[in-house]
Amino acid sequence: MATYTDTAIFQRDVMPAGADAMFPRIIERAAGIATAYIDSRLSAAYTVPFAAPYPATVVAISDLLTKCIAASLQARRTPILPKPGKQKRDQVDGDCSLAILWLDDLVAGRATLPGIVLAGNAAGYHTRDGYTPIFDVDSSANHRPDPDLLDRIESERD
Repeated sequence: MATYTDTAIFQRDVMPAGADAMFPRIIERAAGIATAYIDSRLSAAYTVPFAAPYPATVVAISDLLTKCIAASLQARRTPILPKPGKQKRDQVDGDCSLAILWLDDLVAGRATLPGIVLAGNAAGYHTRDGYTPIFDVDSSANHRPDPDLLDRIESERD
C-alpha cells in the first residue's frame, strides 16, 4: 500500500537507538494507518487517495501521525522498556493534536491544499443543517417510566 510518509527516510530519521528488527515493520504499519486515517477524514472535502507527488501538507500531517502511531504501537509491543520521559510524551501528544487540528481545518475549509481542488462540500461536514427527523422517536410518552417496571426493578435489587 502506498503511504504519504516515505518510510525509508522516516526510519532513518526517527528510529531510536537500540530499536529492534521489528521497528521498520512498525513504521510501515503506522504509516499505513496514518494514510488511511487521513484519507477517511479528508474524503468529505477532497478526492482521495491523493496521487503522487503528494501535497506537502498531507505529507507533513502523515509524518506527525506516523510518529504518534508508531510510538503507540512500539509501547504496546514492548511494555517492559522504560517509558519515555514526560517531555517526550508531551511532544508526541502535541504532534498528534497538531495533526488532528490541521485535518479539522482542511475539512472545515479553514485551510486548503494548494493546487488541489475541493471535491466535496467541506462546509457540510459534521452539520445537521436542514435535518428533519422522519418521525418523533423521542415522544413525550417515553419521558415517563412505567411505574410497574420501576417497582419490578426495585424488587429485583432487594
